Formats: sequence, C-alpha cells, structure tokens
Amino acid sequence: MTVGRKTYWDTRIEPRLFEIAGWARDGHTDKDICEALGVSIPTFYKWKAIKTELLDTLKVNKAIADLTVENSLYKRATGYTYEETSREIKTDKNDKIIFKHVKKTEKIVIPDTTAQIFWLKNRKMNEWRDTKNLEHSGPDGGPIEQKIDATEYLKKRGIPIPDIGIEDIEE
Repeated sequence: MTVGRKTYWDTRIEPRLFEIAGWARDGHTDKDICEALGVSIPTFYKWKAIKTELLDTLKVNKAIADLTVENSLYKRATGYTYEETSREIKTDKNDKIIFKHVKKTEKIVIPDTTAQIFWLKNRKMNEWRDTKNLEHSGPDGGPIEQKIDATEYLKKRGIPIPDIGIEDIEE
C-alpha cells in the first residue's frame, strides 16, 4: 500500500479506463482521448509507455474498431442481404388503433466495386497496385539516355534565362 498523495493518474485516468476503452473502440484517436481527459499528448504517451493497463486497453479496443471496419468493408465489397421491417398503423377518427401491420422485406446490397478495388489494392498490392516498376531499355538493351538542353527547356516553358552563362555549361 502506497502512502501519500494520489497522482492525477490514480484519481482521474485509471478510474476512466473503461471509458477510454469505449472511445478507442469508437475510433477516436489518441489526440481525441487526450482532449477528453484534459491531458497533454506527451503526458499521455508517457503513461502509455509506463502503464501497461492503458496500453493494453488502447491496443485491444483499437483492434476491435479496426476489425469492425474491415468486416464492414468486406461485406460492402462482396454484397450482403438484410431484413427491413416497416410498420403500418391505421387509426379511426378517434385516433384509436384499428389496424397494425408489420411488413418484413429482404433487401439486397449488391457488391461495391470501389470497396473491391480498395480491398485488393491493400490486400494484394503486388497484383493490384496502380504503379508498376518498368525498366526501359534502348535498342542495344542498355539504358536510354536522354540529353536535355537546359536553354531549350527553359525557353519552351517561358522561363527567363538567367544571365549567368548557362549556355556555356557542359555536362
């Protein structure tokens, strides 16, 4: 048992670990959590380094949030069905309910190509990324060399040529 004055951690942070877990699970950033707790970011990071209960709370609950989003993205990419319930209530002229009808309809959400592209670009980068590394070679199989005349380059772009003898510069 420790004797003495309780710290800010003991009185204001540790009792709120359950609340912090909820914020992390809801997708809030460390900065958001710091603002809600009224602490600075460096202090919060110091606590994360020395208070394993805080670090564990954040890791587990941020992982839950990430998995929830990943599952939603997967469902959106592959399509899914859900049941929609609607209620129809009819009343008489005295506002007394005379008819109540519950209608259930199965709805289909078709696969979303944007979600599919995002998924594939992130999960199968080598096959689906936009940029490909291509090597260009000249007719002899060697690299292509392209000489650029600096003066012509500047003239084509309407950039004034500085008066420092740029024409005399050789490679």
